[in-house]
Amino acid sequence: MKPPRAALILGLLLSCPAGWAGTADDADDIIAGFRASAHAAAEAARKARPRPQPQSAPAGVSPASAPAPAAAGGKVDLLPQFADPSTRDQSAIGACHAFGSVAVLEAAHYRNYHSFIKIAEQDVFLRRTVLSGDVYSSFCASGKCEMAEGNDAAGDIRFVLEHGALTGGSYVKFADRYVKYRGAEQKTMAGIQEDYEKFSWLEKRMYDPRAHWKALSTEDNSKRILTNMLEGRGSAESAERDAVQKKFAGFRLRTKSNFDFKPEYKALPPKDCLAHASGQRAALKGELDARRPVCVSMSLSGLTAWGQTDQTRDAYHAFMIIGYDTTPAGLVFHTRNSWGGTNPDIPESELCRIFAVDSVLAPGEKETF
Repeated sequence: MKPPRAALILGLLLSCPAGWAGTADDADDIIAGFRASAHAAAEAARKARPRPQPQSAPAGVSPASAPAPAAAGGKVDLLPQFADPSTRDQSAIGACHAFGSVAVLEAAHYRNYHSFIKIAEQDVFLRRTVLSGDVYSSFCASGKCEMAEGNDAAGDIRFVLEHGALTGGSYVKFADRYVKYRGAEQKTMAGIQEDYEKFSWLEKRMYDPRAHWKALSTEDNSKRILTNMLEGRGSAESAERDAVQKKFAGFRLRTKSNFDFKPEYKALPPKDCLAHASGQRAALKGELDARRPVCVSMSLSGLTAWGQTDQTRDAYHAFMIIGYDTTPAGLVFHTRNSWGGTNPDIPESELCRIFAVDSVLAPGEKETF
């Protein structure tokens, strides 16, 4: 079914509110977490708390058996499908869509192979958003000379299925290099835009600085230089990406975005939001009951649990939903976010804010939507 225009536009313009929290210590913690045993960590978390929370993971990753069916009483916990606790951090970069897409792929890999894989979010973000030139698409168009880092998670998933991706690597090191690169690019482009505004109408008709800069940045040699500068992985990259692409042969992307969603629903009181959330609820519960965590795209405007106090400001974000609990007030969905350990719950009364749900089916798995 063709997604509604509003959902497609919001997906393409997806931006990711976040705060910088990356330090050398954070890098060590993240890398250690990647090597930790998710199964053991999840068991410890479930015994200590009613829902998954960030924790220190023990050393030694070993594949675990497939998660058991949902427990009686209406509870699903799919954290064991991940090799690390929910503490990955996109830092001050609009890369939430890359983190969400990578996570849903990693979970599908686990269900199929019963082994963990760590796909490099930085490789997906760099190749699909930065090297494609998408970051320059709206530069200075609305008075803000900032690179457009937002994108849709479904497109990232499709990109990895078709082109593969690197594994491992340090996102923290990439983020440090990329933020410096971004600052230099934005300063240069702002100066070009300032000069452009002084052109005559005829000169403006003949020259578009955004299109020109995009063309320069997507030239093959420029892409090689930028990739080496930001990732620095060497000549084995192509073979590694090909190997990952082959591992995902036969996996399928499923996207649902034809929900009863409107941007203005962010202002609805809980009861009214609930009245527009039946489609989102059914999609989420169906996938989670099928043992598949999903990536969702959602408006966070005005949600204080997510640090968004201004309801008038657009704040679209992509993140994972990895389980739910049944409470007297309805279902409460648990998240795997990309803000270094901040994983707010989503009650049913906020589901009308979700405008896309993305899932990856491993070979042999059946569709629920």
